[in-house]
Amino acid sequence: IFALKTGIVDNTGNQSEMLYSMKARLDQTGLVRSIDHGGCDLLVDLNVNFQEISLTMQNNVYGDDKIETYVESYYFTDENQLFSALENIIKRYYCFNVMRSMDLLKPGEDDYATTITIKGGSYGMFTVGETIELCLSSGREAYSMLLSVNSEGMYLLFPQTREENRPLVSGKPFCTLPMEVSLPTGNELVAAVLIADKSVLSLDRYLAGDDQVLIEPVSWSYDLSSPDNAVEYCENLFTSLYNAPPEKYSTKSQFIKTVN
Repeated sequence: IFALKTGIVDNTGNQSEMLYSMKARLDQTGLVRSIDHGGCDLLVDLNVNFQEISLTMQNNVYGDDKIETYVESYYFTDENQLFSALENIIKRYYCFNVMRSMDLLKPGEDDYATTITIKGGSYGMFTVGETIELCLSSGREAYSMLLSVNSEGMYLLFPQTREENRPLVSGKPFCTLPMEVSLPTGNELVAAVLIADKSVLSLDRYLAGDDQVLIEPVSWSYDLSSPDNAVEYCENLFTSLYNAPPEKYSTKSQFIKTVN
């Protein structure tokens, strides 16, 4: 149901066998549906020359705001390097689309709608090493969950402890503690989910308890062999909200670009 409609632009020249191999790899993931015409979720431009192989990815999740920094290009020295990276690239775009689809589940114009404000950076660009804060606000009392989707997987930025799993106060912005922008770089999706009843999305098993001194953000990698992989979590999160009464939740997401 979430499969990415994917089109491929062929600029391989005499290396067309690489294109066929790439299409086969994409089909094997089970996350894409190849199309030859019509609108697509992901447009992949494969370009091969004597020095390198490049992939340029354009994704429809950016809507009408298709600024240049949202288009990503990847460069590889050989076919093996391309194929070793391809699956994770597709899984990330898959999660992008699933997470952004949550914004469309219901209108976000009522007093329950959430907003995300990022303190730091400029024009959606953030440099590795600089300090930022992520702030949330809502017109109603609600439990919040703040997620980040990047090239390594999905991270639960907030809450990280059971003590933090408390409702936001209506009309009062909440900001995370200052955090440092870290690797990897590239396009990243920051998503906020607000829920009226925390039983809708159970996070307790992921949160640190009182006895845990060193707290690391909960993360879900793209390793499909793990039951808590990012792709599974994206799908489960969408399904949980889809099945919840629309007045019980609100979602909001936005893209940022991180650079070295």
